[in-house]
Amino acid sequence: MMPCAAARAIALAFLAALALPTHAAKPAQPERVLSEDDPSPDPAVRKQLALRAQAQGKYKMAWELLLPMAEAGDADAAYQMGWLTETGWEGFTGDSERAVAWYRRAAERGHTLAQLWLGYHYAGSMAMDNKGTMDAAGVNEGVAWLEKAADSGNEEAQLMLGDIYGSGRGPIQKDRTVSRYWLGRAAAQGNALAQIMLRSR
Repeated sequence: MMPCAAARAIALAFLAALALPTHAAKPAQPERVLSEDDPSPDPAVRKQLALRAQAQGKYKMAWELLLPMAEAGDADAAYQMGWLTETGWEGFTGDSERAVAWYRRAAERGHTLAQLWLGYHYAGSMAMDNKGTMDAAGVNEGVAWLEKAADSGNEEAQLMLGDIYGSGRGPIQKDRTVSRYWLGRAAAQGNALAQIMLRSR
């Protein structure tokens, strides 16, 4: 099993990749040219500015733009706040506990990536203490969040559930049938690791 520090570093690298905005298809209308000084109160414009700032490594600016939206209930903004809080930025040290609170706000509004990261925090390798033990109630909660993400089609959550049920974890008993079910769903989406794991179960 991976030491906590190494697991956290890998997890944060993966989290960074998930947090960055994906490129959508080019809109039919010309895209508005945004300025960092754009005074527009339009939440869509502010979010676009925030995500662009985040992608450029301007985390403080992203934080300032996202915070009001996240506090007003925007699930995606809350997820991005979780990412910024988790990883930290200039003048701000990362804080996993506060990040989890943001992920929870987003997850409760159905944000799949936030559900994945709550699951990872509570049931993944990041949930282990220095002695390699996990809180049973936390593992059960983590698996419940992973199942929500997996049911929404998230292949990383499906892969993680396949791994958890394949080996057993805390209060979760080893169950080959359940493990193969989740690995099969991830494999069907083209997840190469799930395909490899499925052959060994």
